[in-house]
Amino acid sequence: MAVTTHRVCGDCQSYTPVDCFKGYCHENGGNEVVFLDAGACDSFQAAGKCKYCAHYQEVKPFMGHCDFVGDHVFSEKLAWTCSGFRQA
Repeated sequence: MAVTTHRVCGDCQSYTPVDCFKGYCHENGGNEVVFLDAGACDSFQAAGKCKYCAHYQEVKPFMGHCDFVGDHVFSEKLAWTCSGFRQA
């Protein structure tokens, strides 16, 4: 079972980071500057991160076990190239 976390802008597909605190939101065709940890809007679409995968099980904060690769992974890891990624 995947982690259920508080959804923030930094976990959205429309978010592009600028630095470790803020980034751009590309939703609705704009380039609005938002903070990484701002509460997600109604247009939130979870980015392809391990913590949103059906194979991910949280072991401790920011670390979990992936049933697909059979090893520990970071929850924030982007899973763009993982052939086993399945949105939870």
